[in-house]
Amino acid sequence: MHKTNAFSARFFTMIAAGLVVSALLGCSNVASASSSSSSDGNSSAQTTSTTSATKTQTATYSSSSNPNVIKLDYTTKTLTISGVPTGAEIYLAKTNPTSTKVASTYSRYITSASGISLNKATSTSSPSTPSSSSSSGGTSHPNWQCYLPPELSLSEGSARAATATTATQIDGIVGDTMSIYIDTESTLSTAYYTAKDATLRAVGTYCYVWVIDDYYSTTASGAKVDTTVAENVATQFDAVYPMVRNVFGEESDVLLYYGSSTTYPMSSYSTTGTKVNIVLYDIAADYSSESTSSTGIAGYFYSKDYYYSGSNISNKGKYFYVDSAYANEDINDIYSTLAHEFQHMIHFGVKYIEQGISSGTGYNEMLSMLCEDMMEAYFEDTLDGFDEEASPMNRLPWFNALYYYSGLEYREDSTAYALCSYATNYAFGAWLLRNYGGIPLLAAMSANAYKDTASIVAAVNSINSTSLTMTDLLLAFAQACLFEEADSGFNISVDALTSSSSYYYSSDSSTYGYPLEAIDLWDLETLLPSTAATYTNSSYYKYDGPDLLHSNEYIEVRPYGILLHDLGTTTASTVTLTLSTSSSSSLKTYVYIYSD
Repeated sequence: MHKTNAFSARFFTMIAAGLVVSALLGCSNVASASSSSSSDGNSSAQTTSTTSATKTQTATYSSSSNPNVIKLDYTTKTLTISGVPTGAEIYLAKTNPTSTKVASTYSRYITSASGISLNKATSTSSPSTPSSSSSSGGTSHPNWQCYLPPELSLSEGSARAATATTATQIDGIVGDTMSIYIDTESTLSTAYYTAKDATLRAVGTYCYVWVIDDYYSTTASGAKVDTTVAENVATQFDAVYPMVRNVFGEESDVLLYYGSSTTYPMSSYSTTGTKVNIVLYDIAADYSSESTSSTGIAGYFYSKDYYYSGSNISNKGKYFYVDSAYANEDINDIYSTLAHEFQHMIHFGVKYIEQGISSGTGYNEMLSMLCEDMMEAYFEDTLDGFDEEASPMNRLPWFNALYYYSGLEYREDSTAYALCSYATNYAFGAWLLRNYGGIPLLAAMSANAYKDTASIVAAVNSINSTSLTMTDLLLAFAQACLFEEADSGFNISVDALTSSSSYYYSSDSSTYGYPLEAIDLWDLETLLPSTAATYTNSSYYKYDGPDLLHSNEYIEVRPYGILLHDLGTTTASTVTLTLSTSSSSSLKTYVYIYSD
């Protein structure tokens, strides 16, 4: 049974690890039916078939199914349901299984009804503009971003014959020095990448850990790390490295060359060979002090480093970058980040270099968060103090509160929307793994010759021998978000793989079966940031499942997104619902009837 969300006015302030984010989610994007506002924000224009709904549809309640699910045709204006038990709960779910948003004008809502006590919004209870104040402090996991720059294209740059010279490799011992290109200001623009002196502070079996000299100290403090931090990073990455590769595949060992299909082996053409280089420094140069925690990006992988020529800021090798202030404030977050960023590196090789596929940011980030998810049990078992606070599960309260601001396509129009995208993509991916195949499904998504939702659908069908569509998956996802005890819900754990599985990890020193724990969307208060008291409205923290709109509220439905409404409780055996007439063929609309 669904438990009603405790939001009273959906009034909230957002934090982004010290980045000021305010007045970004205004009421122009959400309105009640009594409002004249139907602004579509800065989303892409509506291009699908639209109509003025006029038809009547009938349905009969069946006691053999709980909940009952009724699919509405997009031409339906009035739905009449007979045989309904009194006291039943009725919900409306809308999904958008397309890459184009459905404008708020075409987002169906209830205009009138009989046989039901409608849960109807007043002008003061509609979602409203966030407070102009913002809170900061703490580096709670749901607020950091992984900066994922756009992939560089092999077709960029002037066409010319590929020429390269072999590199003199470093000795690979602690104390080696070299220059490494890093960003030097907050926009992360390539115009501000500068070569900075760095020293090798730790050497692992699979990695070199470099610290930019400006961010090294014999005593770790603020944005400066010490040797112990570097050594811990190397130790944990060495443990993570084979386990992640076992599922996602292997990162590429070649350098690319602009204007040519020729590739060059890193073993000869990179000064660091085939080692993974982890570079610690203050990413985006945004740290000010531990008290303000202006450290919005925990790490990133940038494919520029895989190019031998054509980019004058390439470090020519396997590189990803970790924020030094985060490493000091909560090293457990960084251990999870190592898995996250390594997935991005593997993904670039498997999808782009090997298959010429450029994935969308939302899909790529989903895979990286699922990589963290699959490693969580290992971290919890081996690290002191590692818990869900340092895992992607800590993004789920943001999903509960803000899922309707982002579907599976990544939003780049503000930091706030980007954080919503992280939350929604993780929630969907975590649900998907727990219902459609676990680790083998994750491996299939990583390896197949598709990207984004096409990759998801292909992997689900290949693992389960089904012929499901994205429409089917979004419908099942919406139902899981509505009903705590859904058959295909979040509350399913996936047992550890056994030694008979092709993805079971075993080495001379360790074994791991990648168990996935059940998720309770209706009990997330323990996963909230420690700065809860600084929020204007404490009800923001009472996450009793995903936030449900009232019967007469409407909002645009994002690409591959869902929208959920609590319509009310039945008072008669026949229920009639009249919907708004403007309708889009892209929007899939369902009525759920749940009876205790």
